[in-house]
Amino acid sequence: MKIFLIPLISCSISLLAQASDQSKLSIDELRAYSAIIGGVAMEKKCQFIHKERRIDFELSVKTIQKMLLNRGVKKDYLSKLNIDSSKIAETVPYNNCGEETKMAIGVAFKTSWHWALSIAKAHAKKP
Repeated sequence: MKIFLIPLISCSISLLAQASDQSKLSIDELRAYSAIIGGVAMEKKCQFIHKERRIDFELSVKTIQKMLLNRGVKKDYLSKLNIDSSKIAETVPYNNCGEETKMAIGVAFKTSWHWALSIAKAHAKKP
């Protein structure tokens, strides 16, 4: 997973200052979100995940994005982050749809699922 995150962090490094300025997105959230979006881009290219699970992946990402927007993260910022984070799918070793790509997609899927689940649980606790 470290190998996967390093290019994503480099890809989104210009966004780190903006994120801290906004105070709406922690560095940990930025890293996780970047990894998830990178995984989405890889999955679109390589299509390792079964169709039903891919729909779950997309719904998890939408849940996370909605929560971030509701917290005040600007839509333009999120769009830029999506574009920058998606570029990982074009870099070695993820551009060849090999085993490393498959593992990175799996990590991104699990991360998005757990994050979306925690959002749903937090939402359910509200009166």
